[in-house]
Amino acid sequence: MAKDEAALKVIREQLQCRDKDEGQQLLFLQAIYPVCLAARERGEDTLEPRCCKAAVVKRIVELIEETPDDSSPSAVLAHSLAAVGYLCTMKPALEPALETHLLRAALHSVFTLGTEKDTTYIQVPPPLPSSYFSRVVLAPCSLDSLELQI
Repeated sequence: MAKDEAALKVIREQLQCRDKDEGQQLLFLQAIYPVCLAARERGEDTLEPRCCKAAVVKRIVELIEETPDDSSPSAVLAHSLAAVGYLCTMKPALEPALETHLLRAALHSVFTLGTEKDTTYIQVPPPLPSSYFSRVVLAPCSLDSLELQI
C-alpha cells in the first residue's frame, strides 16, 4: 500500500469513528501532510474525490475545540494548526462559515493557552470577510515552507 493510501486510510478512519485517543488523533493529523504532498506530486491541487477537505477541516476544528482552555500547548493543537497550513494549499476553498469557525477556534485556543482563567468574557471580534482570511492567513503558506518542530 502506497504511503498516501495508508495516510488516506488513517484519515478516513478518524472521520468515521471520531476517536478520542490522542495517539489516534495525532496519527490523523500527521497523515494530512503526506496526502497533500502526494496530491501535489501527482500535479493535483485538490484532495477530492479521494478525501473531502471540508470534512477533514471540520474534524480539525473539533479537535481544536476539544483542547481545554487552561491546558498547556499540546501536540494535538500544534499538529492541528500545521495541518490547516498544509490543507490551505489544496482546493476547493472552504465555505466562509467553516473558514470563520476554524479561525475562531484556532484563535481562541491560542489566546487562552495556559491562562487558567475564565475566558467567558473574552470577546471575539466579528468575522472578517473570508477573502481577508485567505489573503492574510492562508495565502502565504506552502507545503515547502511549513515544518512542524515538536
